[in-house]
Amino acid sequence: MVSSLTRQGLAPVVWFDANAGYLIAGRCMGPAPLGCALGLPPDQVYVAPKGTPADPQILHAAQTLSARVVTNDRYRDWTGTHHEVTTPGFLIRGRFEGDSVRLEGL
Repeated sequence: MVSSLTRQGLAPVVWFDANAGYLIAGRCMGPAPLGCALGLPPDQVYVAPKGTPADPQILHAAQTLSARVVTNDRYRDWTGTHHEVTTPGFLIRGRFEGDSVRLEGL
């Protein structure tokens, strides 16, 4: 997904919950080691602090940067505090079709 967005001239960032390092390497990992493990530049990787869900941080960052969120999550639990999730075009659905990525609304 990151390479496809980059080829389209976009500068994607990837957010993870704090447990991502445990799922990938069995230990806590910050942005730099997690990015390295996934082949991503560390400046494109963000990890939510332990005990804090990434969702509100993703939505806040996107709103602050006037960015859109590529996700298949509808963020329904966050509509009360993050009204932007109901704005058409804020959340972009994506899926793999063979070796390529199809994005709806981008």
